[in-house]
This record gives sequence, C-alpha cells and structure tokens, in this order.
Amino acid sequence: MRVALAWLVALHMTLALPVAADECNGDCTDRRACRETFDATVAPVLARCGSYSGRGERQDLLRQARDTLIATGLLPASAFQGVTIQWCPLTGSGMVPDPDLVLLNPGLQSNLFTLTSILGHEMKHVEQYRRWGADGFKCRYSAEIRTFKGLGRGNSVEREAYDFQDRVEATLKNASSPRQAP
Repeated sequence: MRVALAWLVALHMTLALPVAADECNGDCTDRRACRETFDATVAPVLARCGSYSGRGERQDLLRQARDTLIATGLLPASAFQGVTIQWCPLTGSGMVPDPDLVLLNPGLQSNLFTLTSILGHEMKHVEQYRRWGADGFKCRYSAEIRTFKGLGRGNSVEREAYDFQDRVEATLKNASSPRQAP
C-alpha cells in the first residue's frame, strides 16, 4: 500500500502538465509529455518486475483464469492476442503499464476466483489502450490522477475496469466457478 501511495503521489507531483483532464479525451495538446511522464513513473515497477525470478511461474493458473474469461463469454479469445501476462511483486493486485503487458501480484495465486476477477479488470485496461491508443490511455489516466481522482472508482478509467470486474465476479458466482487454486 505504501508503494502504491508513493506511486500515486509521484505521478501526481510529476503531472504538472498544461493539459486539462478533458483534453485527453480528444486532442490532447501534449500527448508526448503525458506518455513520457506515465512511462517514467512506471519505469521502476517495470524494472522490478523484469528482475523478478517468479514472473513466469504458475502459467497454468494464468491460463485457467484466461480460459475462464473466454469460456464464460466475458472476453473473446482475440482479446488476449499479443498480450503478455506475468507475475510481479506489486503492492496492488495488478497493472497494465504498456498496451500489451499485464502484471499481476503473485499473491493472487492462491485464489482462482480473485485471480480471474483481477485479470478481467486488467484486460479492460488492455481494451482501453486499444480503443484510445497508448498515448490516449496514458493521458487520460494521468489526467485522472492529476485531478486527485485516485486509483478507485472515482477515476473514470478505473471505474470502467471496476465495473467489468463486478460483472466478472457476478458471472463467476452464477457459474459456481472454483474459488481456490489447486
């Protein structure tokens, strides 16, 4: 939690950009600055994840979660094309620092229900990257943080992902999916 808060504060402090929050929904005047600031903020996380020896472990669980999202009709198989999903010792549950990179906390390995739910949430961010482009996503996300909308549902980018996560959880509960990983 402390690192997540530090990341949020660092992102906010570095986002003193001359870009209004709603400008990133259309013609953001300085998308390069948005992208560079976002990338600089997540660079330490990417470095830590890159050196994490367990990033490729338990691929079976990642496949199970992915396959569940596909089998339930929540996501098409094509949504996962080109997407790398790795474990990373994050302070939060997951993140999507680049358009086709999903990072998940290894603490999710013990609960397939939660893992599937969080993967669904993060895949919504992959969809947003694809819909808005990398610079568009990074500008929108940065603008939401800069205007103190946080990392929860008050942040419109996150709200869409949380709403999808709610849908995933409801679908999994109705389908009586297993809650514990083997």
